[in-house]
Amino acid sequence: MVCFIGGGYDENQDKKTVTTDDKRGRAIYVVDAQTGDQLWRWDYNRDSSMRYSIPSDISRVDTNGDGYTDRLYVGDVGGRIWRFDIGDPDTNAWSGRVFFNASVNGKRKVFHPPDVTLEKGYEMVFFGTGDREHPNETSVTNRFYAVKDKGVIINSRCQILV
Repeated sequence: MVCFIGGGYDENQDKKTVTTDDKRGRAIYVVDAQTGDQLWRWDYNRDSSMRYSIPSDISRVDTNGDGYTDRLYVGDVGGRIWRFDIGDPDTNAWSGRVFFNASVNGKRKVFHPPDVTLEKGYEMVFFGTGDREHPNETSVTNRFYAVKDKGVIINSRCQILV
């Protein structure tokens, strides 16, 4: 049994205007639940586009119905949804990438795990944005998204069902 863990929150996000990349929490971890051993990680050292912390839980998906997690989805405080493909028994074959970018100048943030449904030929990923540190912020309109994951990288201007 394993645990999937987001890297955590960086206090850098407490600033009203964030001008630098986060230094902490820019990772996800896969940990053996019985021993505590780290089995795999995806972090800034592996992927320099991981610039924002991940304070959220991680959504797990069994895409082929075999009872094992094949894919992970998680949001970061930069407003991006990450997708990790972990279906291969060899952890060296596991990969991650930004799947969807809802950000407007880094001001849309994702603090909660997306919900994911399996549809015929794709996954449907549901998530919302908001700023928990500055809930009265009015310079950005936050949204709830429903995005089809058909395996392509998209931004917030296309393939959105809002």
